[in-house]
Amino acid sequence: MSGASQTNQNPTSKSSPAFEFTKRKRWADILITGLTDVIIFILSPEGKVLYCGSAVTELLGWNEADILDLHLNDFIVGEDQTMFRRAFEDSIRTDTELLSYVRLRCSQATKPSHTSANDILFEINGYPHFVMGQGPDCKCFFAMAKPYPSRNIAMLNTFLELQMENERLQQRLAALKVRANSQIAPAGQSLPNINSIDNQYSSIDDTQSEIATEHDSGLIGDNYIGDSSQPAPQNMEDPEDGSRKKKFKKTHGVEQYVCRKCGRTDSPEWRKGPDGPKTLCNACGLRWAKQMRKFDEPTEDGSPSTNQPEPSTSCPPDSNTTP
Repeated sequence: MSGASQTNQNPTSKSSPAFEFTKRKRWADILITGLTDVIIFILSPEGKVLYCGSAVTELLGWNEADILDLHLNDFIVGEDQTMFRRAFEDSIRTDTELLSYVRLRCSQATKPSHTSANDILFEINGYPHFVMGQGPDCKCFFAMAKPYPSRNIAMLNTFLELQMENERLQQRLAALKVRANSQIAPAGQSLPNINSIDNQYSSIDDTQSEIATEHDSGLIGDNYIGDSSQPAPQNMEDPEDGSRKKKFKKTHGVEQYVCRKCGRTDSPEWRKGPDGPKTLCNACGLRWAKQMRKFDEPTEDGSPSTNQPEPSTSCPPDSNTTP
C-alpha cells in the first residue's frame, strides 16, 4: 500500500507549467469578443463595413446587422465625414496607418445607458491590407474605434479631482481645529462644534473610497489605498472618534481557470487533476478522481491494483458552448 500511495502522490507533486493562452480552443475569438471598449471594423477599400465587432451595441446602441454592408461615413457626423474620408483615402494610397478623431452617431431607438448624447467622439486607428502577388490594389482595411477619452481615463480624472478636493478640505479642517483650540471661549459661549465639521466632510471620504475600489482591478491596482502622506487629523475633544475610522474593503481579482482536458472556462467548480489543483473542470475532475479511486482499490486477493488510470480525452458536451 505504501508503494501505491507513493505512486498516487507523484502526479500531483510535479510543478504544473504555466498555461499558455494560445492553447485554448478558439482563443482568437475569445480575444476579439473580450474587447468591450473597442469596436473592430473590417472595411472595403470604398469604406463599406464588411465586419463589425459586438462592442458596437454597448458603445453606440447599434446592432451588428444594422451596420453591415453600409458605409462607415453613414454613421459619422456630417462635419467629420470629409475629414475622415480624406484620411482614409490617404492611408490606402500611401500604405500608412490611419489616425483620425470623428464623432459617431448613437442609435436613437436603443441608445447606450452610459451616455445621453446623440454622438460620441471616437479615436479610429487602422491600416490597409495588401496581398503580395495579387496586384497593388488594397483588399480590405482593418480599423479599431475606441471612445476618446476612454472610460478609465475619465474615471481617473474624477478620482484625482476628488482626491485634491479631499486634501484641501482636510487642511481647512485642521486649520479650524487649531484656531478653535487657541481661542478661549467667553463665559456662556461654547467653542465651535468641530464634530459637525467632521460629519460635513466625511461624505468626501466615502466617495473617494468607492472610486478607489472601482479602480483596484484596473489603473490603480489591488493594494492602492490613496495618498498616505497626509495623515487624517484626530479629534482632540472626542476620545471615541477612533471607533469611526473607516475600513476599506480589500478586493481580490477573480482568477480564471481552464480545463486541461476539454478547454472549458465556465465550470461551476474546479477540481484537482494530474497537473495539480484546479486544473480540471467539474466533469473531467470527477472522472479522473473515479479512475484514481479504482486504482487505489485492492483486488480480490488483497493486493493493490496495478492498472494505471488512463487519462480522459473526452468531456461531456457543455450546454453553454456551441460545437
